[in-house]
Amino acid sequence: MTLRLSVLCATTVALLALAPVPAGAQSQEHDAPGRRGAPPPSSAPAAPANLCAALARAAADGANKFRSFQTGRFHDETKEWDSSLMLPGFRFCRVDIELANLNCWTERMTPLEAEPRALEFKRAVQACYPGLVPGEDVDRASTAVRSKTTWTLPAGRRVRLVKRIRTDGQPASIFICVE
Repeated sequence: MTLRLSVLCATTVALLALAPVPAGAQSQEHDAPGRRGAPPPSSAPAAPANLCAALARAAADGANKFRSFQTGRFHDETKEWDSSLMLPGFRFCRVDIELANLNCWTERMTPLEAEPRALEFKRAVQACYPGLVPGEDVDRASTAVRSKTTWTLPAGRRVRLVKRIRTDGQPASIFICVE
């Protein structure tokens, strides 16, 4: 890690440690693949602000398996802890202990709503990593089509943005993972 990036991460950690976490943000269940308990739909959040700083903070804790962010409730069903780190524009974040990642979810939405939101997040994340060319992949399964954009960071961490459109009529979702 370069000195400049280390200073940026340390500064970001200090600033974001002061940011409040919205009340009730971590206590919602989500609709992760193969998991139950999706949160109810809600209004769209404002455009992400300070996303780059939050992603830098998450990536910096990756070697620690994101344990620094474990807080609140442990969800036995999904093997996840609520996260004290929230990524701007997402409804809630969790630390997955089995997959050793930080994952954040938007509210559920229609497929038509998911298209522009996913593009907005993709542009915002790309602005955080202007020198990186992300990989693009689409998984087509019987229950969902997942469009994935993955940025591989210089330190080996990955940031993956996923737009999931359900084929069974269930609401669509967008989530991001820092691995």
